[in-house]
Amino acid sequence: MDDTADTRGWADTTARIVSEALAPAVIVTAVIASVAWDSTATAWQAVVWSVVFVLFAAVIPMGFVVAGVRAGRWADHHVPDRAHRRWPMVVAAASVGVGTALVLTLGGPTDLVALGATMGAVLVLVWVITDRWSWKVSGHTLTAAVGATTATALGGWAGAAVAWPLALLVGWSRVRLRSHTAAQAGVGALLGAAAMVVFFLLR
Repeated sequence: MDDTADTRGWADTTARIVSEALAPAVIVTAVIASVAWDSTATAWQAVVWSVVFVLFAAVIPMGFVVAGVRAGRWADHHVPDRAHRRWPMVVAAASVGVGTALVLTLGGPTDLVALGATMGAVLVLVWVITDRWSWKVSGHTLTAAVGATTATALGGWAGAAVAWPLALLVGWSRVRLRSHTAAQAGVGALLGAAAMVVFFLLR
């Protein structure tokens, strides 16, 4: 009995670590940096455009969520209650839109502009599913699949061999913690992968 309890405790702890280490903001930052690196002429340009776009695509949305947690508007930075996810998603979509427009206006990489448009479209779609259809798509698995698809497109088989097992681990962690059903995790992954397949096919 004790062994079973220890195993469950270990599994839950591992799931929490995975959920934090591979949280959406972390993966979004990595994806932006990878696309910027692949679409600019110098390392300095990649760093500059990555910083600019990450500010709007990850830092500002996450800052809004953290501020909401401190104000008591939602339970934690994962916003577990579906009914509370509307404004975080609206703010994220708006912030991505501003960041995309800024990169475009300043003459940044067209690939980052396209990535911003893709991210904005996915955020709107997830908002519609969550708000109108009362279904909580997993943001963790969505961004994990975005990251894995990006790693595959830019890193080939080596990137895929590392990234897809991590994406599966993220899905397991969200179901293990009862934050999402297997279906919600699966749909999130499908949406993320499909969006990035379209992005890389059209870039």
